[in-house]
Amino acid sequence: MQEFEPKIIPDRRVITERFPVVSFRVEVPPEREFEIATTTDPTLFRPENRTRRTHRNFYSSRVDGLLRTPDGVATYLLPAEQLCHYAGSDRLYYVLASYGDSEGRPELVCPIEDAPSIQISPDFSGRAFMNPKLPGLEDVRQGYGNRD
Repeated sequence: MQEFEPKIIPDRRVITERFPVVSFRVEVPPEREFEIATTTDPTLFRPENRTRRTHRNFYSSRVDGLLRTPDGVATYLLPAEQLCHYAGSDRLYYVLASYGDSEGRPELVCPIEDAPSIQISPDFSGRAFMNPKLPGLEDVRQGYGNRD
């Protein structure tokens, strides 16, 4: 069986109005579940700052349950409606956590103090996601989660 070191690699280094997509290549041992968390403020990765998290500054793929990849490699696409909430921020920080022990403790790919990031261009407004003809984006137009 092939050994995997958990790894997360973004598809691009800058989010722009012209290329408003964020995806990651994720490598995780097939027997482990994982989640990807993103934020505009890396201090929000700390559990003690949980109360400061809103839909405008934090997102975890865990909202839909932990993920798994049968062959150890997957592509994860950050939901467009979440990316829209990050418009106006300078950076998108991300971490990968995998789970495999009976205690449910996460194994982080890197310490949260060293969380890698993707630049958000000042021209990124998220307006590309506001086309009313695009299905599934009602949440973006109507809002969801905590209002701030």
